[in-house]
Amino acid sequence: MTRVKICGLTRIEDVEAAIEFDADRLGFVFEPSSPRYVAENDAFLRAVAQLGSGLMVAVFGPAPSLFVDDRFSAVQAIGERPRGASEFVRTIRLHEAATVEGILAEAGSADAILLDAHTEGVYGGTGRKVDWRLASEVVRASEIPVFLAGGLDPENVARAVQIVRPYGVDVSSGVEEAPGIKSRDLIRRFIEAARS
Repeated sequence: MTRVKICGLTRIEDVEAAIEFDADRLGFVFEPSSPRYVAENDAFLRAVAQLGSGLMVAVFGPAPSLFVDDRFSAVQAIGERPRGASEFVRTIRLHEAATVEGILAEAGSADAILLDAHTEGVYGGTGRKVDWRLASEVVRASEIPVFLAGGLDPENVARAVQIVRPYGVDVSSGVEEAPGIKSRDLIRRFIEAARS
């Protein structure tokens, strides 16, 4: 079964919807340049942790050198594994010249890879689609799980899963009414389509 991560969560009702519809992971953005930034909203993060999901992922642009927060089961970022991270998902933004060999080398000591579209000056949540053909080659060649992100939504995720066969899919803007404001219906439809 394809795993699903709902990323860029900023409201408790959106977290509750993601949990209700059985999302496997919940992403919370720690990158200050993002409109979905929640790292300084400790009351919100405490409330989410009290829901007991155990699926919280701290999402960074560039990786911090150290991250210790037992509310989070994983860290997702560009760069090297932060000290203190029990699970590290390496974000790799695909350039036009990207190769399977280069992507796998860039993964380094990661426990999983997340493939996203490259947009200059933006770390994610852009809605730009990645090259599914290249992504499928990475999935076949990788010895670690590969998550597919970039431009996914309820209308195209089933086709993306069929072509790429990723371990999991990751969505942020594709289930939003506005940056950081998720739609309960789009979350439900996305998860159903990803697993159809």
